[in-house]
Amino acid sequence: MRTRNTLSLCLSVVFALLVAGCAIKSPPYQASITNVEALRKAELQPLNVGSFTSQSGATGATSIGLRGAQMESSVGAGFADYLAVALQQELELARLLKAQASTELSGILLKNDISAGGINTNSGEIEARWRKRQRTTSLMRIARAR
Repeated sequence: MRTRNTLSLCLSVVFALLVAGCAIKSPPYQASITNVEALRKAELQPLNVGSFTSQSGATGATSIGLRGAQMESSVGAGFADYLAVALQQELELARLLKAQASTELSGILLKNDISAGGINTNSGEIEARWRKRQRTTSLMRIARAR
């Protein structure tokens, strides 16, 4: 009986250590109807989503601490990729996403954090720098002198 209790205790400790050391994945992004409607009403031209990166040393770029566990992005290599997918989803639902659009949005994730210490109330903060770039066709002229 004592051996059985000792074995149960050891297995419980091993299980607790394994669970505590594991990172959880973020939930898939769910587009906001409010955001999609705002994009539609803005009467924007179609956009392409460019590259998203994280600023060097940005808080929460690859993982966020949640009550003793770590949450990682379920998309790509970090939360900059998660942000890009979120933008793509909302633009697509607003019928504004176009791969060959002349305007491209890209961004840099500056900060990403969640305060999950409360039982009823928690908060999150995300900060990014957006870049808008117009694609232009450049012509090269060749001049000949005689």
